[in-house]
Amino acid sequence: MYISKIYKGTGGLKFGSNRAGGELAFELVSSLKSITCSEILVDVAQYGTKSTTVSIYGDDELLISGSSADSQLDVKLSSPKQLEEIAITTSSRAYVSKITLVCGEIKEVPVTGISIPATKSISLGNSEQLSVSYTPSNAN
Repeated sequence: MYISKIYKGTGGLKFGSNRAGGELAFELVSSLKSITCSEILVDVAQYGTKSTTVSIYGDDELLISGSSADSQLDVKLSSPKQLEEIAITTSSRAYVSKITLVCGEIKEVPVTGISIPATKSISLGNSEQLSVSYTPSNAN
């Protein structure tokens, strides 16, 4: 694990200080090294009013570079691979609040049922969030 200029922040881990960027590199535990990963999601936020460049690396290979103003950087690997190390760097200050690895076998599951409200009355000028429920074919 390598940590440089990482601090506790109000919006997650604060990367960088003054005009310097921050870096967090970590090795995956041995049980994850044998699992193939297909996607990495990193929730980011800019520090103050200035956005910065955020880069994500997998085993020293640049996977994506984006802006801290994007709110989420999404790396979809062209072919799933086993990763040993992930690193996140910033060119100046930014927040990282969540890192998600999508690993393992991903299977499409057919949906056998969908339920939505049959009718709904909403007064003019109002709004309401509706929920749809669904039943995967492999549900118990």
